[in-house]
Amino acid sequence: MTKEERIQRDNILREIKNGREPRISRRGSALSRPPMMYKVKPNYNPRFKRRKKLTKWQFLIKKAGEFRMRPTLSEGIFKRKLQELELKYVFQYPFLYNGIGGIVDFFLPKLRLCIEVDGGYHLDEDQQQTDRVKDFVFKKMNKRVLRLTNGQATHISVEQLEQQIGQIVNAGSYNK
Repeated sequence: MTKEERIQRDNILREIKNGREPRISRRGSALSRPPMMYKVKPNYNPRFKRRKKLTKWQFLIKKAGEFRMRPTLSEGIFKRKLQELELKYVFQYPFLYNGIGGIVDFFLPKLRLCIEVDGGYHLDEDQQQTDRVKDFVFKKMNKRVLRLTNGQATHISVEQLEQQIGQIVNAGSYNK
């Protein structure tokens, strides 16, 4: 802040203290807006509620709940197919392993199988790297992974899905 700006700021503050309307320059500088009279401390305003910082696990649970409320079209169709197979599953399952967390679209607890329905953004290199990390974490957690694109998830028949799940479970492989 230059000396001129400091003087102008002090003049504005003096006028405000005296109860007069301050004369503010219209040059577009930072001083064209009225300055704050004082710094507001969080405890000063009784209406101000300090938000608690969420742990990673709490954050994941909150996000998973939001994702459950608005599934994609492909996830909705795939959900019905799993229901037809009468498999118990958890939709938008949060996981946390050694500080690495995420949310998997479908988790079949009895089979220890994670099913991911990948949208078009999974073609992006950054997202593919994130997916590889996710797969590695699932492997460390001793869970199998099945990745399907949106098209595969919507057009796969129930019989084909049952066959794919059976192959993964019987093969004992942890990545497909």
